[in-house]
Amino acid sequence: MSLSQHPLNAKFPKSNGKLQYFHDIGRVLAKSPSNPEALADYISTGVPQLGLHIISFQDATVVTLTWLHTLLDAMGRHALLRAWTAVLEGRDDDVPEFLGYDTNPLADLGATEVSQKDEFLLKKKLLGGLGMRTSSRSKSRRTSISTPWSSRNSHIVMLGRERSPFISDGDILTAWFTRLIASTNPTVTSSSPTRTITIMNVLGMRDILRTAPPLLPRSTQGVYIHNCAAAIFSHFTVADFLAKPLGHIAAQLRSDLVRQSTREKVEAAARIARDNGGMAFATIVGGTAGTYVERTRGKPTFIHVYTTLAPGLSLRGSGNCVGRDAHGNWWLGTIMRAEFVEGFRRAAEGMS
Repeated sequence: MSLSQHPLNAKFPKSNGKLQYFHDIGRVLAKSPSNPEALADYISTGVPQLGLHIISFQDATVVTLTWLHTLLDAMGRHALLRAWTAVLEGRDDDVPEFLGYDTNPLADLGATEVSQKDEFLLKKKLLGGLGMRTSSRSKSRRTSISTPWSSRNSHIVMLGRERSPFISDGDILTAWFTRLIASTNPTVTSSSPTRTITIMNVLGMRDILRTAPPLLPRSTQGVYIHNCAAAIFSHFTVADFLAKPLGHIAAQLRSDLVRQSTREKVEAAARIARDNGGMAFATIVGGTAGTYVERTRGKPTFIHVYTTLAPGLSLRGSGNCVGRDAHGNWWLGTIMRAEFVEGFRRAAEGMS
């Protein structure tokens, strides 16, 4: 049977080369003992942290990878997919050694001599007391959009005639997508122009932690697939964030990344976390590096992320860059309050 003849095909969004809005499709596979959803399912059944389910059709293959964040982060998943691809291509010698499954090489992160050399760059902005209160229990909804690669050029043009700094695809997508989310959120648009908007981006620390004193060995000696990411923060006023050209927003995201991604700054931030063990973090907008493995054949036509969270943990206002499909379209997803979805949909569709 071909996928086009199966009811499952109707669930998958289809890109058309234009910016499109899609409702979340939810779970692709039904919950089962071999396809768990919550930590309790793993504990009660003994199911491994990493699961694989493959459905083969005549014209497509649906691959579902299930894992706990106790096992992998985005770049760890990227390394896993590269190793898997090497095996499928008969290149077993290219599979690197997997590090850290029996030890914790990051145990001293934030406690090395480097961690004492600098202060956490954003120490004055740390929340405490009532500032750490939990969010309300209003209902949230997942949505996604697909945008063509050609949109990138229009965002770069907004830099104007000023000398353009280096900005990555991730910087551009983050600036554009976060602006779209914020501009359709009545809580933001009706607030004071001086109110602060904070964007938290994700930094992969592997290369940084290979510098002296190294906590991770050189990449030629193996890969560390477990959680190895830090947070990069950018702050704007509501007025600036909604009015400035997107190119300037993207440039500040890049500047903040450069300033906060030195070994000293990463260690200082880790030291703050060690000293405040009750702190909670939530990843907000991902970049583009950990998406999938580029190949001339078998490129994904659709990548779907379905996440379950612990009770009480809200990711409202968050977004992620899922990746780019075989036709060059970027897929992005977000979680927002249910009553904001219609405004977001209208704004997204108005850009197409």
